[in-house]
Amino acid sequence: MTPAAPPPPFAALLAELAEQLRTRLRQPAATVFDALDDALFELAEHAVVGERQQTYFDGMRECRRHRNSCLDAFAAGIHAPLDSPEAVDAARRTLSLIDQEALEVDLAVAGMASRALQRMNATTHALSQRMRVALDNPDLDDASNPLGPQALAQGFRRALAAMQLTLEVRLIALKLFERHVLGALEPIYLDINARLMDAGILPTLSPRMARESAPSTEAPRPQPASTPTPTPQTPTTADTAEESAPLSEFAMLASLLAALQARVQAPVPAPTAAPAQAEQQSVDALARAMTRVLQRLDHGLPLPPPRQFAAQLLAEARYADDGAATTATHIASVDLVGRIFESLLGNDQLPKPLRGLFAPLQVPVSRAALSDPTALAVETGHPLRQALDLLADAAKGWCASADPGRESMRQWQGLVDAITHAASAERQLAAVQALRHAAEMHHRRAEIAEQRAVAAATGREQLASARRLVHQVISARLSRTAVPPWAHHLITRPWSNYLVLLLLRHGETSASYREGVGFADLLAWCAAAGAADVERLRLRALVPVLESQLRVGLATVAYHPTEIDHLCTQLRQFMEWRLGEIQAPEFIDREPSAALSPSALDVDAGIVEEQPLAADVDPAMLQRMRNLMPGTWFEFGAPGAHDFERAKLSWVSPSSGRCLFVNRNGMRVAERRPEDLVETLQRGLARILEDTNLMQQTLNSLLQQLNVNDPASQRGGA
Repeated sequence: MTPAAPPPPFAALLAELAEQLRTRLRQPAATVFDALDDALFELAEHAVVGERQQTYFDGMRECRRHRNSCLDAFAAGIHAPLDSPEAVDAARRTLSLIDQEALEVDLAVAGMASRALQRMNATTHALSQRMRVALDNPDLDDASNPLGPQALAQGFRRALAAMQLTLEVRLIALKLFERHVLGALEPIYLDINARLMDAGILPTLSPRMARESAPSTEAPRPQPASTPTPTPQTPTTADTAEESAPLSEFAMLASLLAALQARVQAPVPAPTAAPAQAEQQSVDALARAMTRVLQRLDHGLPLPPPRQFAAQLLAEARYADDGAATTATHIASVDLVGRIFESLLGNDQLPKPLRGLFAPLQVPVSRAALSDPTALAVETGHPLRQALDLLADAAKGWCASADPGRESMRQWQGLVDAITHAASAERQLAAVQALRHAAEMHHRRAEIAEQRAVAAATGREQLASARRLVHQVISARLSRTAVPPWAHHLITRPWSNYLVLLLLRHGETSASYREGVGFADLLAWCAAAGAADVERLRLRALVPVLESQLRVGLATVAYHPTEIDHLCTQLRQFMEWRLGEIQAPEFIDREPSAALSPSALDVDAGIVEEQPLAADVDPAMLQRMRNLMPGTWFEFGAPGAHDFERAKLSWVSPSSGRCLFVNRNGMRVAERRPEDLVETLQRGLARILEDTNLMQQTLNSLLQQLNVNDPASQRGGA
């Protein structure tokens, strides 16, 4: 079936937006290749291994040769999804096996897109909502937005695919793309959102509504507090299917405000002044009350609980200014903010030591709600909403062990104070931008540390896997032939270390690894040969071969030259004994002491037998643990304990399934098996933190609470 084209009224607009995005990203994309050239040259300059240096130089030449074609392919790819979005979705749904390198690139692309979406949450969400209307696709989300970070990152990956690059160089290019291109998207998205808004495409409209009404040239704006708050309309039968979709935050706030305003509208006396004058008097009275609250905060007085603070604010505004009347809309707005902060501060995902950071923000949020009751909706992109999201994201991974000196907490406290006491919108925006900058700087440092932790864990996993494989190979060979203790020790200790390094460097199918295994086979054969003339001839021919291999292998695993000479002397005596030229030396039947060089490896050290699965482990929970995606946060510790530990699942071993956990600074915390995680969860010593936005969770909770506790709804239900 031919995919449906975008609605005709928006086709030209979408082409215009794609062209705008392509034009404005051309320079950042070119900067990626400039930075990539510098990075590869610096890596090549500092490389100590000639092979790695050549790899970096080859990558530089390849990128210079295909730079223009890659930029053209990336720019052209921005148009493709708009022409046929369903074809892109179908390609993404196609199942196929991928190799390890493709998997690494997939994870890198998914991670950079996820970080970009998290950083620009408000902007990208509003853009996705509008693109859902423009493309007439109710299933479109942030991940499938053809103009979103995910699509751009995938487009750059496809553009790189035409070049012959190593995995390391490809990952460096993707990291620079994230820094220079995805990092420059937010102002572009803001302009695109503004253009869509001017075309009459609102984030709260559904595709059905957009089809039935012609696009207007002027977008309706959120209603100020002086106008009546719109109440949700009862859905008709034709709209029932669309009403099953979750409400936008704008709609949720409007519903909450309408419900609260209906509660307080009756007991508030009607103002004697004109509506506009009464509105201004109400705003002025509440503003003066908030100023006095800030003065008390400056003197060190604590804020009361959120609901109590909202009630005190309304009472102070009403009685401290000669009985100035407070409008029902303002009462509902202040009450709504109090309820939001009460629910927010009571969320158990927010660490208790950090709840004091959020409380002072109730003052500026209440002030903002007087002019725009829906200011906290993610669609508005209000700086205060951005500040709450930034703090909530930073607080999710906070624990005392990750911030031992409370330096991060003090930094956040200073930035929150600057936001709370900002005398103008410009200063408030500057304080929020400073908070965002601090969060991004910490995120970059944590990301680098996390990458190192993952690389170390991957190396340990590969080393352990290589040790197990070598152990199995050597054990299988020695089980078929009886060898003296000296030969057994030589094969299972020094030579096995050499085989592990060969396996890690060159792989199981390499000629060098096969030759190393062949040395073990030959030495085992020599232990039983020598009875026939043909065998003695072969033994004599093998003496220089085995000695040469032994010297190279022991030098590779950093044995001291004295130790190498000693073992080679013993090897010659062993071969002379098998040839019948000397009596059996004393060391043949005596296993040597494990006097290995300090830098030499012990192949048996990494061989750890996995514990059997406990009988009481819940299979369903175990399957859930094995399916967890990296990025999931855990809290370890007894419920209510002060010494809890929060850690993020950073990496899952593809071979053993072991899970690597890092803290908010990217430092390694622990490595655990999925079975151990299930046991810890069952004992109540850990819990999984929900991967939801705290503000969205708060609004959903309040909406359910008011629907349940609303007397009118209860009477209607009766």
